[in-house]
Amino acid sequence: MIYSQPDATRPPLGVYTLAAPIETSKGASPPGADDGHFHMKLDPRIHWPHNRSDQWYTSKMEEIKARGGRKANFGKAAKRMRQQRLAEERQEEEDKLVVAGGGPRPWSHHRHMDFGDVPEDELPIYVRRNEEWVRGAAWMRKMHEESRRRDACRAAELFKEHLASNGR
Repeated sequence: MIYSQPDATRPPLGVYTLAAPIETSKGASPPGADDGHFHMKLDPRIHWPHNRSDQWYTSKMEEIKARGGRKANFGKAAKRMRQQRLAEERQEEEDKLVVAGGGPRPWSHHRHMDFGDVPEDELPIYVRRNEEWVRGAAWMRKMHEESRRRDACRAAELFKEHLASNGR
């Protein structure tokens, strides 16, 4: 490092210097070691891609139009805050009603039955009594978990591809 500075003298015989200093960081894994983690300094709120539907954009434009412009709302801050508070209270009441309704229930027998998202202790009694159904429900839960894991890996791959395609 000392001999690589601009005004430094030549090193003594037998001392070899590197062309450029090597920077290492603590805890860095050696090149080629893939531990399954991908580290980058970024803020996901800003840098992650958002694939949103046309329906989302339409509803967002309606929300923006409902707010009104600066001139329309000039001097009406208290009124706008009251409207927002009332809307939040209405939403909280609706959320309480949804929670009071209970958790997810299995579909009726006229449809394809899937107990993969229902914990074993919440299965209907007639399902818990039948050993084959219990094994089937356990298999469905296992498939749901594998699907979630596969989707998470695919999302990470898509993110890496997105960054690579944008030259980052």
